[in-house]
Amino acid sequence: MKQLYLIIFTMFFAFSLHAEPWVDWSVGEEVTELTIMDVQSNYTDTYLTNLKTTLIRDLQIRKDLGLILDYAVWVSHWLDHPNVYITTFYTNAEAATPNQANDELVA
Repeated sequence: MKQLYLIIFTMFFAFSLHAEPWVDWSVGEEVTELTIMDVQSNYTDTYLTNLKTTLIRDLQIRKDLGLILDYAVWVSHWLDHPNVYITTFYTNAEAATPNQANDELVA
């Protein structure tokens, strides 16, 4: 019964809230790219160790050069769900598109 009350309260509260654009928030140009991977649970540590010497090194170089704003790696321990999430934050949509000049700058 408590769960039913909680669900009803949550639905009522969620529908009563709203955000007005340009009052509560503003439109930005930043783009966030989310990569989701499903790694077998017994290989997660090995995967993250290898990821640190490959992708994370590349992302750090791109961050130092100012090509991206930031990045983050998240790990979830839920069973039967994707468990590694990598977010990359770009300044705008153009920065998120493949660019040969930027790739050559990083290499």
